[in-house]
Amino acid sequence: CLFSDERFVSNYDQERLITVNAVAKEINEHSSSTTLEESRKQAILACKSAPHLFAILAIMNKGAEICSFLAEDVSDEDLPFELRIYDDGRHVLERESGKEIASFTGWTDDSLKDFYRYQWWMTAPVFEDLKHENIHENAVLPFTAPPPEIEKSKTGHYSTVYAARIHPSHHKFPLLKRLSPNVSVKKLMSSDRKDFLIERSILGELGRKPQMHIVKLLATYLYRNEYYLIFPYANANLRQFWKLYDSPQFDRITVLWSLRQMMGILNSLDTIHGLRVPSKFELEGEMRAQDDATLVGWASEEQYWRHGDIKPENILWFKRSPGIEDENGVLQIADFGSGRFHGRELHSNVHPTECPSVSSYEPPEPKLRMPISRAYDMWSIGCLFLEFITWLLRGQAAIEGFAKARGQADSRGNTDSNYFTITSNGERAVVRQDVIDWVNHLRCHERCSRVIHGLLDLIMKALLRVKPASRI
Repeated sequence: CLFSDERFVSNYDQERLITVNAVAKEINEHSSSTTLEESRKQAILACKSAPHLFAILAIMNKGAEICSFLAEDVSDEDLPFELRIYDDGRHVLERESGKEIASFTGWTDDSLKDFYRYQWWMTAPVFEDLKHENIHENAVLPFTAPPPEIEKSKTGHYSTVYAARIHPSHHKFPLLKRLSPNVSVKKLMSSDRKDFLIERSILGELGRKPQMHIVKLLATYLYRNEYYLIFPYANANLRQFWKLYDSPQFDRITVLWSLRQMMGILNSLDTIHGLRVPSKFELEGEMRAQDDATLVGWASEEQYWRHGDIKPENILWFKRSPGIEDENGVLQIADFGSGRFHGRELHSNVHPTECPSVSSYEPPEPKLRMPISRAYDMWSIGCLFLEFITWLLRGQAAIEGFAKARGQADSRGNTDSNYFTITSNGERAVVRQDVIDWVNHLRCHERCSRVIHGLLDLIMKALLRVKPASRI
């Protein structure tokens, strides 16, 4: 779980309480041999190099003993201390180097154990922008539960995403200085370092080329052998947004906003497709063709990324975002855990036919055992945009009606809502007739302007094309 039963004392509270005057007073009151002037000198040094150490001692009513630690040249840089229990039952607190700390001489085992526990309260990690942290398994993370109206967690095929609040004094994210302290913390199901590095690599690269319509990675960390990624908290995904505004106003503001978002998503996807794959991520071993999918890629595609799972659930809506003054907010592409290169699944240990669900936005290539390329994403974008236009013209209920209209049962009796149908001989695909009929139906709608007609033309002539080479 993201939230610990242990508490943490924020850096803000420690800085507020641990002042030179407070530390000097503590030293002077409990050390009769120390002058007021010397107490102040020690307090200045403690506040500069060992405020966390003093806080731990103070909570144990041993604050004045900070002088002994300072004389031994022990500071916050040595925290956390390791607790070693010898065969004879003796407890010892050591620096990471293994060097014992003389200042603990004479402490009882219970006091040593208390210090070991309390040190985690005072040393919650501070996350830096786009940095990775390897966090000790006993550390207390600086997260608290989100407001009650926010869903606390959601589990997908490859990850669990937690909503949380991060304490302002425990991050250095420029983005969050201007936003709510709510964040989304994504825990990867796989503990494979390669899986983590792949997603972090693409998000880190995109972070160096900020895109208005791509979600920003804030930081990453390893904790208790599990990998986590921190993102700004989104108000909703696109599916939820459509439901939230189920009957949109068809006015200039809404139409222009929708067009800007679609154009922005398309441009950002082009940026993703232009990223080259670092050679260190080239996977070893032979590619295996599966029952209903292929892991073969075009030679020209071998060094480029594709998203691989474009759908409304992976498009996030932020009501507010730095640099965005649009009252309707901004949409951003997210969830690069399904990102792929070399035409193969990055989560290559997952058999394609064993995936719990297949996206309705998947193109025909996997079922036709065709090579996978960046054109895979363009089909998915066509599906997404067609639903976007459906929402714009007819509202959320029509999107659900569209899904039912194109639903078909396969030879095994399973119903899907794909945008294509595989012909009876299994050798080719055609755009599902229900999709064509739906587009014609939209063209007849009273709200279907010349701009919308043009967008429908783009979808049908350049995106929903069964031949990948025919897509833009």
